[in-house]
Amino acid sequence: MLAPGVVFTTLALFGTGVALLVAGPPSDTLKFAHKLSFIVWVALMTLHVLGHVLEVPALALPDWRRNGPPEARLAGAGARTMTLGLAILAGVALALLTYSAAGPWL
Repeated sequence: MLAPGVVFTTLALFGTGVALLVAGPPSDTLKFAHKLSFIVWVALMTLHVLGHVLEVPALALPDWRRNGPPEARLAGAGARTMTLGLAILAGVALALLTYSAAGPWL
């Protein structure tokens, strides 16, 4: 039931963030919208994460098993690990590439 709110606030958060980069520091309306979307996003994501926190160990641990029979490790574990690593690298690269755009805000 939280999914539409999480998707909408994520889009609002990213959209207002990009709009702030384009508009620059003087935009108080955009800054307010960005802060508001962040607060609502954090609240919804907190509820979402807390709703799944008990399921995570049972779902995640089989991906990291090294011992035991091959069927103890879930299919696609390597692809999931590689995708996670690539997503982290892409995020770091994007942060480094756009760091100079933060100059007016610092």
